[in-house]
Amino acid sequence: MTFLAAAAVHADDGDYLFHIQCTGCHRFGQHAYGPDLCGVEGRHAGSAQGYEYTRAMRDSGIVWSREQLERFLESPMTVVPGTRMGIFGFEERSTRERIAAYVMQRSRAAECRLPVPGQPASP
Repeated sequence: MTFLAAAAVHADDGDYLFHIQCTGCHRFGQHAYGPDLCGVEGRHAGSAQGYEYTRAMRDSGIVWSREQLERFLESPMTVVPGTRMGIFGFEERSTRERIAAYVMQRSRAAECRLPVPGQPASP
């Protein structure tokens, strides 16, 4: 199977899209360049303990939901001018929807409720 054929097979999978587009900066269970995504659903933007956010993100007033994450992923720097998330955004709505659905589902998973050594447990 060619690379393009393999990509087409996985294109509908939010897990796959997250891993090829987001894991350079984001993890579940620990901070990386971006904040830990465990427990992100319902969390106020800029509030995960142990991560240094920009003032713009802390002051954004965002409470993360699937819909809010989809809007943010469309154009992070438009939604929160001054964010550190320097991607231009995802033009395709289906890509944003799949990634947001995966992140929200995974943020509620059992492994996200387990404490990570050296970090406070996610809510």
